[in-house]
Amino acid sequence: MVVGLLVLFGWCTGWSVRETAVPQSTAHRVSNGLHLLMSVVMLLMVSPLTWRPLVLAVPLPVWVALFFVASAWFVVQGVRHRGNPGEARHFAAHSLMFLAMVWHLGGMMVRAAAAGMTPGTGKHNPDRMVEAGLTPVAMVVAGIGVPFMIYLLTATVIALARAVRPVGASLQPVMDAGGCHEARPVGGVTDRLAALSEAAMVFGMFWMSIGLVTPLVPVLSVLRV
Repeated sequence: MVVGLLVLFGWCTGWSVRETAVPQSTAHRVSNGLHLLMSVVMLLMVSPLTWRPLVLAVPLPVWVALFFVASAWFVVQGVRHRGNPGEARHFAAHSLMFLAMVWHLGGMMVRAAAAGMTPGTGKHNPDRMVEAGLTPVAMVVAGIGVPFMIYLLTATVIALARAVRPVGASLQPVMDAGGCHEARPVGGVTDRLAALSEAAMVFGMFWMSIGLVTPLVPVLSVLRV
C-alpha cells in the first residue's frame, strides 16, 4: 500500500508541476497551484517520516481550513462558469475532491483528539484509534465519509475512461477544458496523461481513506495491504 500510494501521488505531483509551469491565466494558475499543493501533501502523508514533521510545522487544523478554502475556490469558479455545463461540472468535481481531503484530515483530527492523541504525532493509522475504544466517533467519521468514498471511486472510473476513450481520425479541440488548464485536444497525449493523473489522485485518496470507513464498511479492510 505504501509503495502504491507513493507511486500514485508521486505521479500526481510531477504532473501538477507540469500543469502549473505552462503559460496560463491567473485563475488557471491558482487552480493548478492548489492541485499541486494537495498532491504534495498527500505524498508527504504516506509515510510518518514525512507527515509528522509537516504537521508539526503546520498544524492539522490549518491544513483543514486551507483545503476548505480551496474547495470554496472551485465552487466560486463553478458559479462563474455556470453558463457552460461542462466546466461547471468540472469545477464541482474538483470542489468535491478537496472536500474529501477536508473530511479525511478532519476525521483524523477528531479521532486523534478523542483518543487523547496530538494530531500528527502518531502514525497515520486510523484503525489504532478504533482499537482505543473510539467506535462511536469512528462510526460518525465513517458515515460522513461514505459519500466521499463513493465519489472518489466513481471519479476514478470516469478518469480512467477518459484516459482510454477513442477519438476520431482528427482530434477534437477543447477550449479551456474545464477552466483548469490550457486548451488541448481530446484524446491527445496531454489529455490522456492528465486523465491518468486525476485517476491516480482520486484513487490514491480512496485507498488512503479506507481506514477511516472500515468501522462502517469492514469489507474494505482487505484493500489495506
